[in-house]
Amino acid sequence: MKNTFLCADTHFSHRGMVRYMRPDGVTKQRPWYTIEDMDEALIENWNRSVNPKDTVFVLGDLAINRSAVPLISRCNGRKVLVKGNHDNFGLRDYFPHFEDIHAAYRLENFILTHIPVHVDSVQRWTGNFHGHLHEERVMRPNGEWQGREIDPRYLCVSMEQIDYTPIAFDDAVILFNKQNESKE
Repeated sequence: MKNTFLCADTHFSHRGMVRYMRPDGVTKQRPWYTIEDMDEALIENWNRSVNPKDTVFVLGDLAINRSAVPLISRCNGRKVLVKGNHDNFGLRDYFPHFEDIHAAYRLENFILTHIPVHVDSVQRWTGNFHGHLHEERVMRPNGEWQGREIDPRYLCVSMEQIDYTPIAFDDAVILFNKQNESKE
């Protein structure tokens, strides 16, 4: 799908995002120290990769604060929102900035969601492109919950996973296929 991009979890102007640490307790989850720096970097990265006529599926958690929702209008492309757990405002807050809004969306034979679909449902599609997990991945238990491996049916496109830049759908499919090849 040429000129189609994916991303999730921009969290524009969310103060917590510049304070959260990774599980090691040392490394910051995001490299910025102010929300202004984070917002500007996300917009700059976006506009460097996405052209005005491209389509971007934002897989949820656009912004925590209503006042930050309009920042998405500074980003190139025709935008489609797949609502996330933090996208709690009325549709009137989102529609000036998005061409369409969904709870989930089928693109080719992939299901696009914010929160990963249940393991019993993912088998209906080639796979699930999702957000919500930030730097984490959906893991498959190996008989117990310790010592798990990445579940190759899922690909997280949270900003932390895609270098804070929307990823081309075709590139996401390539990554998805590579992780499936390595599991065979």
